[in-house]
Amino acid sequence: MIYKNILLQLTVALCLFNLSACQENSIDSQPEMAPKVETDAKESYIVSPTSTSIEFNINSNTPWDIKSDQTWCTVTPTESSTSSLVTSISVMLEKNNEWKNRKANLTISGKGIEEKQTIEIVQAGRDEFVVEAFEEEIPSKGGKATFKIIANKVWKIETEDTFLSIDKVSGNGNENGEAETFTVTFTPNNGFARDGKITIKTDTYLQEFTVHQDGHFLDLENPNENKIDLDGWATEKIIKLNTDIDWQVSIAPEYKEWITATQINNNEVSLMLKNNKLFIPRKGIVTLTTKEPMEGSKDIDIELTQNILYMFPNGALPDENGNIKITSANQGGTTIQAIYNYKKCHLTFEFEEVNLSDGSQLLFNMDGDRIDGYASFYNYKMTCNGSFTTRNIVRPDGTWEGNEQAVTFREEELKAVKKVEIFIEDDPADNAKLRYRLLINGLEKVSIGGGVNPFTLVPDKFPNGYGMYIQYPEAAEGDYLIVKSINYEPYE
Repeated sequence: MIYKNILLQLTVALCLFNLSACQENSIDSQPEMAPKVETDAKESYIVSPTSTSIEFNINSNTPWDIKSDQTWCTVTPTESSTSSLVTSISVMLEKNNEWKNRKANLTISGKGIEEKQTIEIVQAGRDEFVVEAFEEEIPSKGGKATFKIIANKVWKIETEDTFLSIDKVSGNGNENGEAETFTVTFTPNNGFARDGKITIKTDTYLQEFTVHQDGHFLDLENPNENKIDLDGWATEKIIKLNTDIDWQVSIAPEYKEWITATQINNNEVSLMLKNNKLFIPRKGIVTLTTKEPMEGSKDIDIELTQNILYMFPNGALPDENGNIKITSANQGGTTIQAIYNYKKCHLTFEFEEVNLSDGSQLLFNMDGDRIDGYASFYNYKMTCNGSFTTRNIVRPDGTWEGNEQAVTFREEELKAVKKVEIFIEDDPADNAKLRYRLLINGLEKVSIGGGVNPFTLVPDKFPNGYGMYIQYPEAAEGDYLIVKSINYEPYE
């Protein structure tokens, strides 16, 4: 037993001795690590005039420092007193307000490292782009326009106008502020005055310039008269022009029914409008053009908007087409009321549809406001399966002056009505009297002569004439009228 213990102790001691010897030999044989400073920065940076920072990392096992050779370029941190694994570096840049590019060098030095690393930073100069434009007009016979460009980078010129030629379409620029010039040549212009447009640009700037060349002209003296708003009355509008050429005026067929245009002389055109017969404002266009085709000419469109002459006090309003549908809901009161007073005239009522059944009535009430009891033309009443009655002057005592005439209208006749015309005119048999006529769809149904003239009977009472209203005094449920227009043509 003693022998075994001694042998075990000797064996352990031998193993510990060998292990110690192995460790000592391993440490003594390991070589020392070389100092290093590594970075992920680029060798050079090119930045814009407004760039303010650059970021990169340094990885080292030895102390290092970094220096900038320009005050506008600063570094944080500038050194590491002890070795570290990775350090983030911030390079702060001031904006470059100079024309010229500028350069800064960053130098990285590591302790124990002979070779230094250099990082180059180039900051572009402030973009400079100044054009001294040509501001005069080019005569119609042709001419030249010279431009000056001050730029610190490459520039070029573009144009789509074929009547221009440019002697120099690009340049390199410079950092000294020296101007470069180019000349634009205009060919003779036999047409309208025109504008030549050119575009000058660099990689960061773009400017457009316009040079005007004289030529022929056709313009409104008042440019705002290309759109004219008018009331609903028949009127004449004189438009004055500035021009040096012969021109003509035209109106599209859809407007000729209510607009007439006449050339007064080479600088004036007369536009005549009829009363607006519709229940909505209407628009029309008059166009001025050159008599002969001419390069660069542009038509002048004059847009006319004419207001209405009617009011709608009883709830029946015009639809999108301008038609007014009168139903039993509008019974009794005034449905359509003229804003004008009439004297001798021709009134035309156009209907899209008339649907009256037995006993329904349509009243053309042409009654002036009563003054001292006088009123005019009290009834023009159409009654389905009844009569059309007319009367002339009503006296203060309720008696009638003038004549009346009854005409019977059957339901099928009324449903066929598209146009009703009322004429209030001088009586051919006696000019001191009036004649009243009624036409249905162009056929005369009523003619009453010898009527008292209310405009001479009581001229001081109704100097401006009398009012006109459409009423629906009697209407069966389901009956209706669709009125398209009322045209008023005064004779005085």
